[in-house]
Amino acid sequence: MSSVENADHLLTITEVMNKLKVGRLTVYDYIYSGKLRAHRLGGTGGKHKENRKPYRIWETDLLEFIDSGKFSLLNESKRKKST
Repeated sequence: MSSVENADHLLTITEVMNKLKVGRLTVYDYIYSGKLRAHRLGGTGGKHKENRKPYRIWETDLLEFIDSGKFSLLNESKRKKST
């Protein structure tokens, strides 16, 4: 049984940041570009920050993202050094 089949809980943006060892904006870039599937849960929506629905990522989606080759720790560390 693969690790993808065992994972079935939702992760916060902070948890994804820690697992990928990247910054918050990088995680949002992956979400907005469609590379990393995310879902908005709770909240009431709207323009005000306190009403926005927070993103959550299924751990299976994160593992698929890593396995797909769309993410590489080596690529991320090179990008940070070059900027």
